[in-house]
Amino acid sequence: MISKLRNLGKISQEKLAAIGISTESQLRAKGSVATYLALKQAGHNPSINFLWAIEGALTDRDWIEVAHNDRLSLLTQIEMRVNEIKTEKLNDKNETQSSSGIMRFSYLANHPQFLETLAVNLFKHWQPILTEDTLEIRIAKLKSHMSTERLPIAWVAHSDSEVFGTAALREHDLDDREDLAPWLGGVYVLPTCRSRGIGEALCKTVEQAAKLRGIDTLHLFTLDKKAWYTHLGWKQIESTTWHGLPADIMSKQL
Repeated sequence: MISKLRNLGKISQEKLAAIGISTESQLRAKGSVATYLALKQAGHNPSINFLWAIEGALTDRDWIEVAHNDRLSLLTQIEMRVNEIKTEKLNDKNETQSSSGIMRFSYLANHPQFLETLAVNLFKHWQPILTEDTLEIRIAKLKSHMSTERLPIAWVAHSDSEVFGTAALREHDLDDREDLAPWLGGVYVLPTCRSRGIGEALCKTVEQAAKLRGIDTLHLFTLDKKAWYTHLGWKQIESTTWHGLPADIMSKQL
C-alpha cells in the first residue's frame, strides 16, 4: 500500500519516512489528514491525489475504482476537516495579551458560556433599530451561529473568563441581496473593550477563515463605519438602506 501511495501521490519514500511514515500501520495510526498536513508543513507539496489515495487505502478501497461521485463526496469531507484543522491552528496563534489575560479568537460554538453576555449587549445595541421583541430572539440568533463548519459561523474574542467581542461569516446578511455572498457580519466589540484593536482582529480572523474555505471575496454592509472598514482594505460598491437608515455595501478581495 505504501508503494501504491507513493506512486499515486508522487511522494518519495524519504519524504514519508521524514514524517515517521514507513509502514502501513504507521500510516493508519497517523491518519489521512494528519499525514497530508505533516507533508505540507515539512515543505513538501503532495498532490491532492495523494490525500485521496490515503483515504482510499485506509478504508481498504481501490481508489482507482471508486466512483467519481463517491470520490468527490469523500474529498469534500476531507477538505472540510483540513480547513477545520487549519482554522483551529490559526485560532491558537491569534493570541494577544489583554488586561485580563491572554486574548484568544475562537469559535463561539466552543465557548457557549459567553453566549448570554453577548446576547444582552447585542440586544441593547440593536434594539432601537431592529425592535426585537425579546432577548430570547437575540439568543436564538446567536445560537444559529454556533457552528464550526456550516455557515453562519461566529467567532469570539475572549480571555479565559471574559468575552470582548464577536464577528461572523454568513452566507447572506442583507435582505434582497442574495446575489452577493458570503458576508462578514455581526462585528461587535463590548463598549468597555473598544479602541484596543479587537474589532480589527476579529475581522481578520473571519477573513482568514473565509480564505481557508476557498472564499476569495467577502461583502459587508455598515451604517456608520465606512471609513473604518476602508482603512482595513474594504471598498464601497454601492449605497443602500437598512431598516430605513442609509448604509454602505462594501467588499474585499482576500
